Amino acid sequence: MPRNTVQRLRPQWTLVEDTASLDWTSTGSTRSIIDVCEHEQALVLLRHGLLSIVRDGETRHLSLPSMVSGATLLCRYGSAIALGTPQGLFSFELGSERFEQLDEQPVTFLDTDYADRLWLGGHRLSCLFEGGRLDLPREFSQDAFVRALSLGNDGCVYAVVEDEGVWRYTIDNEQWSRIEALPSTACRALVQLSDGTLAVLFDATGRAVGQPGLSYYLPNGRVEDVHLLEGGTQLMGTFDKRMLALCGDRIWGLKQRQWTPEATPNERGGRGVYRLRRGRGAKLWFSSPTGLSCYSPFASEHAQAFAQEAERWQRLPMHLAEQDLVVAVALGVGWVDNRFDRKERSELFRHIENLGHRLDAPVARFLLLCAAARPSQSFETFLRIQLRAVLTELDLERAQALQAVTLDIATAIADASGGFLGLGSRISQVERAYLQQLQSELSLG
Repeated sequence: MPRNTVQRLRPQWTLVEDTASLDWTSTGSTRSIIDVCEHEQALVLLRHGLLSIVRDGETRHLSLPSMVSGATLLCRYGSAIALGTPQGLFSFELGSERFEQLDEQPVTFLDTDYADRLWLGGHRLSCLFEGGRLDLPREFSQDAFVRALSLGNDGCVYAVVEDEGVWRYTIDNEQWSRIEALPSTACRALVQLSDGTLAVLFDATGRAVGQPGLSYYLPNGRVEDVHLLEGGTQLMGTFDKRMLALCGDRIWGLKQRQWTPEATPNERGGRGVYRLRRGRGAKLWFSSPTGLSCYSPFASEHAQAFAQEAERWQRLPMHLAEQDLVVAVALGVGWVDNRFDRKERSELFRHIENLGHRLDAPVARFLLLCAAARPSQSFETFLRIQLRAVLTELDLERAQALQAVTLDIATAIADASGGFLGLGSRISQVERAYLQQLQSELSLG
């Protein structure tokens, strides 16, 4: 991030809703906010037995049916809202206000990633996406459950498993491995820093009784401990290169190795559930029994100026070089028939290796996960916009060459499978239409 950008950042918390000032006698519901979800159409708050839908300046309270009344987790999922309950996963359509059960396993973790895929944790870990799902193999014990998840900038999937510590999943070999250097108990949250260090937060028991805190698992395998005043349950990185830890009923901020308490306006020590959630535009939401606060890394008057940079920060887990971005855009053709098959994946492997990447390289893992679990259309559009921006910065000859390579790779992936008994064109009509649309969007004319 440029130095002048950092100097213009002014992190601030804003009180959005003060539950103590609201009259709930008409609904008969408790005021406590359990979770929050920022959707394109509305801001949705989850309370005990109730959804509060804030749209166009008006709030509507909707009583939850019995099948989802025990919901404790709320998350955006495509055009719908996902609710995690002990009875399974449910979706709620904002338009029709209808509920549908998507999965029957008890939900202990729920969140979307940079590509809008929904990660569902319980006694197994699954990724739901448009038209399908990816169930990761299970290697921890039968009774264990996933408490937290982080997609690392090294292309790995990291999971906190109750009483079994931190596990790492690598998409290139489709295997889990436990990080033995970290303790098996008391882990509650984790996030990977830009240098590859894994920060792991512990609860009130911590690594040793009376010494709760945070551990850094360094790329070289060493562990460094940081002692906090109290244990925590959530850990998040911010756009302004800080880290926030939810500890008890307050939030602590870390910058330059110094932890200081955040002055959140809804921190009043009420008893209940406290939760941090990511929002749009690099915002964070802090829901508590006493209200709802919003964290923004920049003042509202600068929101538009930071919009593109904030979206790149949220959308790209790692730096993509020109050629990496080309393959990321091109592989989208493999999903137009809702199935990225084995032959198309083999063709993708070939192009990844042509870039000089091993299949266990971070960029390769990012691309392989995109082939295993379909990114959203909005994420694919974002990648094409990024590639188009790169093309406009190059001289005409170089830009045309990069455009041609993109179309060649996309065509090769589309041509990798299809046809009837190996006869005729292997590129379907829908794939051909996709290639024509891609050519049009990348055209420099």
